Amino acid sequence: MAPQLDYTTSVLGPLLARFGVHFALSPETVKRGYYPRGGGEVVVNTAPLLAEPMQPIELVDRGEVTLIEGYCWVAGGGQPLGAAKEAAEEARSVLKECYPGVPLRLKTVVEERVGNNGSGSGVV
Repeated sequence: MAPQLDYTTSVLGPLLARFGVHFALSPETVKRGYYPRGGGEVVVNTAPLLAEPMQPIELVDRGEVTLIEGYCWVAGGGQPLGAAKEAAEEARSVLKECYPGVPLRLKTVVEERVGNNGSGSGVV
């Protein structure tokens, strides 16, 4: 119900670039907002498409998974680092089972409370 900004920059952005749509988020996110409260703010800069149409792409072969990187995070009040560590261990367990032999790099993060709206946790 609330796609994370990290998904937008790590997954959606590269996919849109394949269509010829390029955007960059500002170096500083104004503030994060968490479901259900929301209220996050971010600045997005993009070049206009002008008269050029988006480029078609083919997505028929996903390729080989060679590396999995991500992080488990908690933010806001009452969210201990232990919760992120538990989520990381569970994610690590599932990913190792689904992708045996693929290198896996997961870190745990406590986001600063300053500038956030609400609290939350997640796995990216």
